[in-house]
Amino acid sequence: MIYMTGTLEDLVLLAKNSRKTSEKLLAQFKPFIASVIQKRLGKYLEYGVDDELSVGLIAFNEAIHSYDISRGKF
Repeated sequence: MIYMTGTLEDLVLLAKNSRKTSEKLLAQFKPFIASVIQKRLGKYLEYGVDDELSVGLIAFNEAIHSYDISRGKF
C-alpha cells in the first residue's frame, strides 16, 4: 500500500472532492479504525465478518465528507 502524505486536514480536504482519494484515505486508516473499535468493545473483530467495523468505516467516511475546516481540526 502506498501511504498518502500531508497533514490529516489536507488529506481530508482532498478526499472530500475525490472518490479515489477518499478510498485511499479509508484504506490507510482501516487498521486505526479497527484498533479503536476493538479496544472499545474489548474483543477481536475481523473485516468482512463483523458489522461493527463496517459501521466504523461508514462513520469515518461521513466524517471526511462533513468536515468543515472553519469548525476546527479533523
